[in-house]
Amino acid sequence: MPREQRYQVSGGGEGAVGAGGGYTMGGGLGIGATDRRWGIAIDQVLEMEMVLANGQHVKFGPSEWDFVEGYIYPQTTKVTGYCNKNVHHLQEKWEWGECDVDINFEDLWFAARGGGGGTWGVLISTWMQLHKETDGLVAYIDGDIQDAINEASCDSDDKACLDEIEEIANKMWTDFYFDFFFKPKNETFGSDENDKCGTDSDPFAGIPLSAEKKGLLMGVACLEKSAADKFIKSWKNYVPTSKYLWEGANVDLLQKLFSMQSMGGMWGDVLLRLPLIGTDKAMLANKTFALSDAADSAQNPNSFMKTPAGHAWSQKTAGAYSPYMYNLLIPTEMVLEKSDLVFDLLRKVCGSSHYWGGNAAISSDGMDSMNKSFRISQLGCQFGLDSVEGVNTYEELDAYYSKVQSKIMEFVSEDDKKNNIFPGIQEKNHVQGNTPLPLKDDWTKVCPYDLPTEERKEKCMSVQESIWGTENMERMEKIKKELDPDNMFQVYIGIGQRDVSQQQEYKWPTQLPENYTPVSVSYDSGADAVVNDDDDDSSGNRRHLRGQN
Repeated sequence: MPREQRYQVSGGGEGAVGAGGGYTMGGGLGIGATDRRWGIAIDQVLEMEMVLANGQHVKFGPSEWDFVEGYIYPQTTKVTGYCNKNVHHLQEKWEWGECDVDINFEDLWFAARGGGGGTWGVLISTWMQLHKETDGLVAYIDGDIQDAINEASCDSDDKACLDEIEEIANKMWTDFYFDFFFKPKNETFGSDENDKCGTDSDPFAGIPLSAEKKGLLMGVACLEKSAADKFIKSWKNYVPTSKYLWEGANVDLLQKLFSMQSMGGMWGDVLLRLPLIGTDKAMLANKTFALSDAADSAQNPNSFMKTPAGHAWSQKTAGAYSPYMYNLLIPTEMVLEKSDLVFDLLRKVCGSSHYWGGNAAISSDGMDSMNKSFRISQLGCQFGLDSVEGVNTYEELDAYYSKVQSKIMEFVSEDDKKNNIFPGIQEKNHVQGNTPLPLKDDWTKVCPYDLPTEERKEKCMSVQESIWGTENMERMEKIKKELDPDNMFQVYIGIGQRDVSQQQEYKWPTQLPENYTPVSVSYDSGADAVVNDDDDDSSGNRRHLRGQN
């Protein structure tokens, strides 16, 4: 491999994401653009090396395959594995040869890519397909044009008008996003390289026109300049034809509202720069910023500064609380309906969602354990009690969950319904431990939130079934018993157990004990921390300690 050439590998978009079995357990999502271009992480795996429960040190990977039209990678037809005949602390002394006992490596290849490496043994190494370095570009709003659009549309003090224009512009952006990313490629429109662009955040916040959102990154990234140029071309082609153009809208200004700017490298470069610079402006190459943009203090902690210099930026910390929150897979066909429900989900409800689509639908090697819904879906939609406008109780939330779940069930094949094969409807990488679950006897409804835990075990699907589906679960449980009969290896929400989320008995954090008293700590320079019995933070130098009583 030439040392002067840099490569990129399909990896997570956050510094806390690993690169081994835990990451590939749910397929392994990237930054959206990488998923749409190359497929998800398990599609990049070429060979795996593990120590199994019986102590055998093995390596395995595809040895025969067919080229099938419609897929971007060969379809695996045979997997071959070898055992280490000379286990030694020096790798050069290892001797790979035929195994003395029969191991079904095709089953292991299937199970480990989607079902988790750590479930079946100790994953030592994973050989991944590399891709040549490309300069990433991200969408960036022009603040001056924001102002000009507002001034051309409304009086500066007419907040109602400004809010209305922003809402219309948001609908325009969402409609364009659908046309560019979800419809078939169209060279005339400019979407013929749409599989090189994508997002792993929330792109449906819309077109921000309000003053406090100036220069906001829109969450869209492209892997090559040609694709970024065509993204802009498509937007300019779309604007004059949009059904959401309001009376008096300045088409020329709207067409110039955002541009694609270089990240100065790959996403990995950005993750390393953020902790060093301390501001999201580090995402862009040659971007000027003030030192105050990267300020960090006890009163106003800078999230970028939490990560040590030299490490990839991460916002993740250990949490003791898991919210009652779904992470549903939204089918592409459902998105293309552009129904009111879909618009509400994508623009207002789905939070911290991950998007793929593109080539991720056709990048499997035909022998992985992803559920039946994943490849035909566009995103994993995370939402809970604080996500849905007008929903204030768990009863109302369960009703909304069932409404969405019922719609998703319309896209399950009739054969699977007839044969009682539940396809799996959750995306594993971001599922909550306290997740809602489908009823066993009615897939259109969730288990009632207040159903006692013992009854939930009887009437609700397990978390694992909601993720992998009943057919995949049955096969992987058989593989688990064969490879690890004593269930030595257990992972969080993994194969080998059937977890059912607990009965929901309270709503955190809005329902607090009656005798709850907020406590604050002052951070006066040179003085010891002082506990105050009031919650006044007008001085700007106090931070509440949640949960003190």
